[in-house]
Amino acid sequence: MLPKFVNGDLVVVREAPYYEVGDVVAYSYPGIGTVIHRIVDKQGNKFLLKGDNNTWIDGYSPTADEIYGKLWIHIPGAGKIILKLKEPVFFALLVGIGAYLVGIDYVKADKPVRRRVRD
Repeated sequence: MLPKFVNGDLVVVREAPYYEVGDVVAYSYPGIGTVIHRIVDKQGNKFLLKGDNNTWIDGYSPTADEIYGKLWIHIPGAGKIILKLKEPVFFALLVGIGAYLVGIDYVKADKPVRRRVRD
């Protein structure tokens, strides 16, 4: 989708009560998998979709029930980070950093409170 979407970006979609022409949606294309394309037309209860960088309309036309959702959030590069966390070394590092941060706050000694005595 658009030149701003590249492999490794994180795209979050949300289910919507309805979909209309111009919406960027995610759906399952049989034999390919999840695809993110723009709705270009509606014929009956089926949607015609096309990738912004494609010159052709998709060969599969999903219904509203087959669409996962409409584009909600796009975070460039975040998908690569999430995929790295699936590797045990990086996940262990993340857990270690989290435990360290919690431990510092838990172990940190409170400063004694000095009270001023009035005569």
